[in-house]
Amino acid sequence: MDDLRTAVSNVLDNAVKYSGEHIDVRIRLESLDEKKLALKVQDQGVGISPEDLKRIFKRFHRLAPRSLSHVKGTGLGLFIVKSIAKKHGGTAFATSEGEGQGTTVVIELPKSAPVQPGTEA
Repeated sequence: MDDLRTAVSNVLDNAVKYSGEHIDVRIRLESLDEKKLALKVQDQGVGISPEDLKRIFKRFHRLAPRSLSHVKGTGLGLFIVKSIAKKHGGTAFATSEGEGQGTTVVIELPKSAPVQPGTEA
């Protein structure tokens, strides 16, 4: 459970870091169907270009605009988020209308955790 806390913390941290001067972050937990739920974290910040949307979950990838040079990070946060979601049988992805249009990061997870081999009740 600590790793899920880490994933959510990473997404929230990014939403705040990339919001700019006016921080407006919205968090929603939605039931997608009887088997899946989604945590959606939406900011009104710098946004992400379509090219970067394809890469932001890769290890060590960071957004490059000069206006973001003050934002500290390793480029591992979203890679870790996606890895944790996958470990729990889910996925993570982001959407953005482009630069200056904000970003929504989504973590989709099954409502019941998959049973790990050797741990059946």
